[in-house]
Amino acid sequence: MTRFPGHFKLRDWMDDTSPRTARYAPHITGSIALESEPGVPYVHGEIDFLIDSGSDYSVLNPRDAHELLGDALFEIDFVNDPTAVGVVGMGQGAVVTIEREVEIALRDEEGDHVVLGLDMQIARPEPFRVARTGNWQLPSLLGRDVLEYLDLALSYNPPSVYLRTPGD
Repeated sequence: MTRFPGHFKLRDWMDDTSPRTARYAPHITGSIALESEPGVPYVHGEIDFLIDSGSDYSVLNPRDAHELLGDALFEIDFVNDPTAVGVVGMGQGAVVTIEREVEIALRDEEGDHVVLGLDMQIARPEPFRVARTGNWQLPSLLGRDVLEYLDLALSYNPPSVYLRTPGD
């Protein structure tokens, strides 16, 4: 069985009266190669993804997209892109996303990388400038489009997070 270790990360926007399990969320770090526009060379970076079994799709949110693309993020036509769709349930409202081909490399316990290719949603920045408000504060998501191919092992006591290949 191939295991990809993750970690718990404090969701700092939660108040101190929330249960400990609500304040900490499972994450996994992956190297990502992203095609900013069809036919444009890939950009590379490392993203800390929130593992979200409630999300249909994996989503690159604005803070991480801006780290990868820089101000080229603001040149993407989120309205007229043929892959643009409205998504509800991300943060406090609806947001427009576009789809781009990505490769995510997860590192297993032995230090080897396994590369997953998928179409990832990129969320339109709200507001449409670098900010500490709106969806800029949301983490990028690793959703069920990836999780359907991997098992999630999660324990709060003792704390451990793993994605693993099923059936090995």
